[in-house]
Amino acid sequence: MSILKNAFLVIVMLIVFISGMSGMHATALAAHEHGDSVMASEGQSLGEKITNLTSIVLVSMATLFFIVRIRGSAKHLSKMTGMMAAMATSMMASVVIGTILGLLLKGMFLSTVVGVVIGVVIGFFAGQTLSQVAALDGMMSGVMGGMMGPMLGVMVLGDHPVLTVLFMDLVFAVMMIALYQFLITEVRASLVKQPN
Repeated sequence: MSILKNAFLVIVMLIVFISGMSGMHATALAAHEHGDSVMASEGQSLGEKITNLTSIVLVSMATLFFIVRIRGSAKHLSKMTGMMAAMATSMMASVVIGTILGLLLKGMFLSTVVGVVIGVVIGFFAGQTLSQVAALDGMMSGVMGGMMGPMLGVMVLGDHPVLTVLFMDLVFAVMMIALYQFLITEVRASLVKQPN
């Protein structure tokens, strides 16, 4: 439990640090933009770049950790738990990464295609060792997250993009901490049931 508390505190500190580096408020990032809209600007501010890059790195590392954890615990997880773990991992990762892709690419088509492909790959690898149904469930959730993320990213281009990424990172962290706790509980229960 103390590991989860420490992980949560580290995530919160990173979010506070990143928001501090990005100017504390998303409107400050757009304060120097001139023209009709932020969407029409040439590029992202330094704060947006740092936030997006940090988010992609942290989400990718956490997703890889969960894929390895799920695959390593496959024999201790029920089919329903495996399906839920594959679905949660692929959905949350593809939503966050898709949101950032929508912000970076400033368009729906390419960001949706890349987001869906990433979500499907994550879902497949998260569920593959558990069952075909878990892999299919993970892949379908990856498709859904890969479509929803870019929609959100494109919608918030001119309206607090940094805060949106930080919020999605927070949602990702909360969901993954809950999933981690659930997996630990399920594995422990399975180990207790096994004869010596």
